[in-house]
Amino acid sequence: MILFSYNFLQVIFFPIFILIAFYRVLIKKETLNSLFQKLFCLFKFSKISNYEYLIHFSSIGELNSIDFLIKKLKEKKILLSCSTLSSYSLANNKYERLDIIFLPLDFRWNVVNFLSRVKINKIIWVDSEIWPNWLIQSTKKNIKNILVNARLSEKSYLRWRNFTSLSKELGKKYNLIFAKSMNDKKKFESIFFNKVLYFGNLKFYQSVQLNSKKKNVVCFASIHKNEFDQIKEIIKHLNNSKIDEFIIIPRHIQFGN
Repeated sequence: MILFSYNFLQVIFFPIFILIAFYRVLIKKETLNSLFQKLFCLFKFSKISNYEYLIHFSSIGELNSIDFLIKKLKEKKILLSCSTLSSYSLANNKYERLDIIFLPLDFRWNVVNFLSRVKINKIIWVDSEIWPNWLIQSTKKNIKNILVNARLSEKSYLRWRNFTSLSKELGKKYNLIFAKSMNDKKKFESIFFNKVLYFGNLKFYQSVQLNSKKKNVVCFASIHKNEFDQIKEIIKHLNNSKIDEFIIIPRHIQFGN
């Protein structure tokens, strides 16, 4: 019943979504290309066909965290999808060899159309991407869903707990879930009733390339307060004799001292 209401409301409010989308184009928050792909699932399907993996990231932060995955899957055919103009631009500069698109929004007709035209074996969702129609329709196509760097804010956690039947049903659609923290692991297990593995924050799995001819600076950016101890441990295990300076940039400036 909840899923029916979710899809029914999408149909009712779709004209409003269109107006908002065109307004975002006017204020340069979207382009016609991003609008057509996200809202209407309009692609040159002849240029995107068969992939072993689709990796979806929403923001620049999520894009930076998947570098570890891209390197591990370098022999596989990968399609990247994003949600914002900034992450799309950066992804094109960073991964020129890969196909990159804007993910169609979670309208049922969008998802069905896309999955009927593009063959995918596995979808990797990053952080807190929980999209009912994508999960349900991809499962019908025997596509495996994997959630990595899984995190859930307290507000989202409490909201999902009010829809236990839906969250439990969606939790079954994930073949693997890797939590960002032990706290997130407990939250996801609570709402999904599914096994969740702890893997840690993907951004801590980045390799550091040192150049002996230049000043070597290691920068940790957008660091949360509860991640400082992890940063200290990482620094301890680096070869400090080859690093000139460490810079830690907190996500919230009040924790900079």
